[in-house]
Parts: sequence; C-alpha cells; structure tokens
Amino acid sequence: MARTLLDLTPRLTDRQLRSLLATADRKGLADQREFRDILNRRTGSTGIRRFREAVSEWDPLVRVTKSDLESRFLHLRKKYKIPKPEVNVEIGDFEVDCFWRDRRVIVELDTYTFHGDTFTFEADHDRDLILKGEKFEVLRITAAMLDRSEQLVMNTLREILGI
Repeated sequence: MARTLLDLTPRLTDRQLRSLLATADRKGLADQREFRDILNRRTGSTGIRRFREAVSEWDPLVRVTKSDLESRFLHLRKKYKIPKPEVNVEIGDFEVDCFWRDRRVIVELDTYTFHGDTFTFEADHDRDLILKGEKFEVLRITAAMLDRSEQLVMNTLREILGI
C-alpha cells in the first residue's frame, strides 16, 4: 500500500496525500514504518520529495482519528505549534475529538456526515451547554471554517489555550 501511495503522489494535492496516508494508517493498510521503508528503497521516484515531506510531518495521533477533518486538524496544530491534545477521549458521558486536559479546552471537529441532521445538531448544542456548565471551553470547527479562515481559527485556538 505504501508503494501505491508513493506512486499516486504526483497526482495528489498535499492535503489529499496526507488524508490518504492517515486513512491507510487508520485502517491498518500501511503505517509510518512502511512509509519510511518505501522512502529508503525508492529514492528516485517521481513525487518522492513530497511523499517524504508528508511522512516527515506525520503525527502519530492521526492513528486514533475518525475523520479526514480530524487528521487535517492535527496536521495544522503542528503547523501552528499548538500542544498535542488527547484525541477521541471520554469526558463524563461524552467522547470529544480533541482535549487539552490541563486547560479544560475541547475542540469538536464537525462534519455534515456526522453532525448534519437536526437531531445531532440539537444534541451537540445540548452537550456543549452541559460541558460549559462543567467549566470546559468548547470550540466547534468545521472544514469550511478551516478552508475560509485557517489562520484565524488556529490563532483563536492558540488564544483560548493561552499560547
């Protein structure tokens, strides 16, 4: 699988490449060791530089993500020098996407796939109210927000975290 991803690299955007690396790892099709191994064996391949960059930027937390948006966010948190969160962890009765325990900050990464119906939308807001009542700061981020205003979103998170 790692070789296939390397071969596809010239036809992919950087975001697509990172997404496929994360998906391969998450589904157990290939992991960072296999990515590094193919880099050691295939030095002259087209796209090798971009593949090497994507692998070098790898965040092991990606393994526990459940969506491409979560993987993308973890890549961006490294870019913006945001500390490593706990990922997909339980807080009381809720599982949260990203959690900075020492700062009591939660980031929820919302996609229409999982949050697009009325019931889920309302449940998410009920949950936010409960968590805020327990003194947690909750920030909801969508892919569209990152597309439109990546720097604003990430700098807002940095400010909330006190970085």
